[in-house]
Amino acid sequence: MPSVQFRVNGTLGVRLRDALRYPTTHNIQGLYDPNALPILSHTSLRVTIRIQWPGYESWTDPNGIHQYDHGYEANLRNRQHIAWQVARSVKTFYDEMRTTQGIEPGWSLGRMATSIAFDDLYLIELRNASRGSWQPVLSWLPANANGTL
Repeated sequence: MPSVQFRVNGTLGVRLRDALRYPTTHNIQGLYDPNALPILSHTSLRVTIRIQWPGYESWTDPNGIHQYDHGYEANLRNRQHIAWQVARSVKTFYDEMRTTQGIEPGWSLGRMATSIAFDDLYLIELRNASRGSWQPVLSWLPANANGTL
C-alpha cells in the first residue's frame, strides 16, 4: 500500500501537538487535502501503529487507527482524523517511554534538557510496515532551531 504523507502549508510534516487539537478545533490549519480518504487496509476495520525509536523497545498500538467512523454507514476516516489518531498513539508511546532512559545517546524522551520534547515532533508520513500495520515517520525540529524539516 502506498504511504500517506502529511503536508502543512506546502511543507512536509504536521506538528503532532497541532494534530492532537483536531477534535476540538475541527481542522488542522493548513493541512493539505485534509478530507482525503486514505485506505490503510482492505481486510480490517482497525490497523496497528508500530513505533521503532532508537534506544527503546519496539512499541505497538494494536488498534491505533480506526479506519471507519462508528456511524450507521461506516464512513472512512479522512487524512485529518488519521493524523489525530497517529498523534494520539505517538503521545501514548512518548508518555510511557519518557520515564525510561533510552540507551541511544541523543534520542532520549522526557523532561531533561537534552531530551526530545513531544512538542518538537512532526508526523511526516505513514508507511505500511506489514499487513494491517503502519509505522509513522517522524521528524524532530527543536523549538530553538531555525529552519524547516
